[in-house]
Amino acid sequence: MTPPHVPIDVIETVLDEFGAQDDLGTLTVCALVCGAWFPRSRFLIWRTVTITSTDTLYSICKTLQRDPDLRLVIHAVRLKHIHSKSFPHTAPMVLLPYLPHLRRWDFRWPFSTMNLAKATIACFCQYKAVKTLVLRDCLFPTPLHVYRLIHAFPVLEDVQLYDVHFMGTSPDVSLLPIQHRACRTLSKLTVRSSSETRLPVSRYLHSLISPKTPFSFSR
Repeated sequence: MTPPHVPIDVIETVLDEFGAQDDLGTLTVCALVCGAWFPRSRFLIWRTVTITSTDTLYSICKTLQRDPDLRLVIHAVRLKHIHSKSFPHTAPMVLLPYLPHLRRWDFRWPFSTMNLAKATIACFCQYKAVKTLVLRDCLFPTPLHVYRLIHAFPVLEDVQLYDVHFMGTSPDVSLLPIQHRACRTLSKLTVRSSSETRLPVSRYLHSLISPKTPFSFSR
């Protein structure tokens, strides 16, 4: 019996659902089913890449060298800490030549383990297409480190902070240059916090946004 024909738009709707769930295993299988399923599956697999180790970073770079077209597919990079000794702190600098057009950075790691030096900030300044910055389960040494990170991206519009906390306080924001007290390109700021066990980021954000910037906070 000939199997019923399924319209490609229905197939792509199903594939999009797998993509929304980050079900990369299923999408990988779907990409191998037939040629009609491959383009959409490939797009969804590479739309957001997750890096958890230096091995992952090396593998992604090698793939982008072999297939340069994939560089235009990648929309976002998620840097996720899983307590690995080989965590790739240099990933933003390594990926910059491959992904200068990147639209979104998603950090899920303790910034207390990383010194946001001038070289690191200078690297973030080169991501001139990044519109969205997501910080999730991050612990910063001080609020000043958050200011420096956010201001590094030149056209940032959307900042999302989920359970972001500080180890201590930084100098009063009045000590910062007046032009850096508000992120001029920022149009949306979202803060979510599930606890008050650390110094919460919400207490230190008012000088970061303009009065017209939509601000959302919840616990």
